[in-house]
Amino acid sequence: MKTLLLIYSILIIALSCRQPAKPQIIQFTTYTKEVDSSVSLNKMRVIYNYFFLVRNYSSKKEVISVIDSFANNFLETGKFSPNREEVRIFFYKETSNTNIESIQANPREVDRYSNEHDLVWCFTLKRNNFLKKEKIKEGEVIETNSELIDPTTKFRIKRVE
Repeated sequence: MKTLLLIYSILIIALSCRQPAKPQIIQFTTYTKEVDSSVSLNKMRVIYNYFFLVRNYSSKKEVISVIDSFANNFLETGKFSPNREEVRIFFYKETSNTNIESIQANPREVDRYSNEHDLVWCFTLKRNNFLKKEKIKEGEVIETNSELIDPTTKFRIKRVE
């Protein structure tokens, strides 16, 4: 009996010490155009839309930090057209209904189901370099933060010999 209790205790300790799986960010496409343009006030306006699935999503600080870091690296202002109106990146948690296989089989389900149930973050980089971060739950924005991004290009000087 003592041996069984000892084995049971060791199993409980081992399982509680197990590291949670790290989040993986996977880009996917829907029927929505990645780059869309229109003319407004005689100027060409460009809007970028990017969609990402977060595998092993949780609302823990470590996962949010991974998403935040990924978004900031992705949104480097030098990558996009100077005529851009905004760049939007959407993050969805991977579930049984929102996953690569179901999205590829029926891309419209992102609008019909995933936006309401599995969309968790939206980052929008505006023309004036304001970055708006929205936390979303059940299709509703529950938290918004905005900050000005430094528009100066970052570069490194290499010494040539």
